[in-house]
Amino acid sequence: MLQEGIIRIEKIPDAGLHLVETLSQAYIQDIFSGVAHTTVDGVVQVDLQINKQGKQIIIQGQVEVPILTTCARCLSSFSFVLKSKIQTTLFPKKTSSSKDSVTTETGSKKKSNKKFQAHNDVQSFLEQDESDEQMPENDLGAGEYDGQIIAYGEIIQEQLLLDLPMAKLCKEDCLGICPQCGVDRNETMCQCEVRTHQIIWDKLKLVKPIDG
Repeated sequence: MLQEGIIRIEKIPDAGLHLVETLSQAYIQDIFSGVAHTTVDGVVQVDLQINKQGKQIIIQGQVEVPILTTCARCLSSFSFVLKSKIQTTLFPKKTSSSKDSVTTETGSKKKSNKKFQAHNDVQSFLEQDESDEQMPENDLGAGEYDGQIIAYGEIIQEQLLLDLPMAKLCKEDCLGICPQCGVDRNETMCQCEVRTHQIIWDKLKLVKPIDG
């Protein structure tokens, strides 16, 4: 199957890349496979700006996905557009320190203290430069990449799943269905009694207080 949402770092110009494209329904539907009554109802519109800053890759933009789902109150089917903002910074995946690969000379000739100190100075400089390119801890807006390929499609999938509402409503003031007769109160107002309290507490009214 064709992999979607990937780009090679070498294809990103120094001035940045403005990426406007579509992702298939199947690619995004895959992340909603475990979410009941949620179907991607069309192509996914992607508008991203991708920039390089040293070894860091900065991705910003927006994704729009048409969703067909069921209202949590009235149970009717309805469509809406899920809009997600993408803003993340990718750092190169941390590798073992180059210090581990440094071996000391054990032959008859030993390095002079001056040369050894110069080596340490260069090594410290390289390690400091490398630390500046590592992903900061506890940064929810950061991620890592490995190699020369950026899988921005996976970033989009994760963000869409986070932004999908848990309780999806056809409208904010949806009246839902009547719990007694079952009619959709957005379409028909029934004559059922409106209970302003929970029935489970009614039995407490029958409890007589203990005389002190």
